[in-house]
Amino acid sequence: HRIDGRPMPEVRVIDFKNTPTQAKSFSIVTPQLRIGIERALSHKHGVLLMLNRRGFSTHIQCTQCGDVLYCHHCSVAMTYHQGASKAICHFCNCQMAVPKTCQQCKAPLLQFSGVGTERVESEVSRLFPEATIARLDADVARKKGAHEQVLKRFRSQESDILVGTQMIAKGFDFPHVTLVGIINADTSLALPDFRSSEKTFQLLTQMAGRAGRGK
Repeated sequence: HRIDGRPMPEVRVIDFKNTPTQAKSFSIVTPQLRIGIERALSHKHGVLLMLNRRGFSTHIQCTQCGDVLYCHHCSVAMTYHQGASKAICHFCNCQMAVPKTCQQCKAPLLQFSGVGTERVESEVSRLFPEATIARLDADVARKKGAHEQVLKRFRSQESDILVGTQMIAKGFDFPHVTLVGIINADTSLALPDFRSSEKTFQLLTQMAGRAGRGK
């Protein structure tokens, strides 16, 4: 139950497999979510978009031999950050310039795969060029005072859309937010953790609760 007996938000699960191929290749934002964002923006309402992966692409892979760029220290895939133009390890913060060729077979074709918050921000900026978009994740919050500034601008409606990781899911009360979009909502179900389903449900429930809190 919600405070003052306000209704719970309507939740729609969009199966990306049923999205037309043309729309799927065009955008990581489903047609239904795009229509919802357009409607919210037309009414001057706020929009929250969450993807619990920071960076632009979650891994860099050779299109010839399939080799993935791994951190030399942690043996985990390096994440590409477009803002820094670097591949960064999210465990030890090792950073390196993206190589021009594959380190294994020396082929010049590298593919940037997977989706992070930077890519969502870029994609939404392309789809809605007139909207003001802000992003809040660990990369942004690392700068002193940036966390508070991003939230202040969104709360005062200087920003129309806020893209972020799970940092934006808990405890915030934005009365003007009427739409929450969760990108790739089921990815955390596949994590090697017997609590993954419970954690996923908790996160999605908390995120959905950011919508429709106002009168």
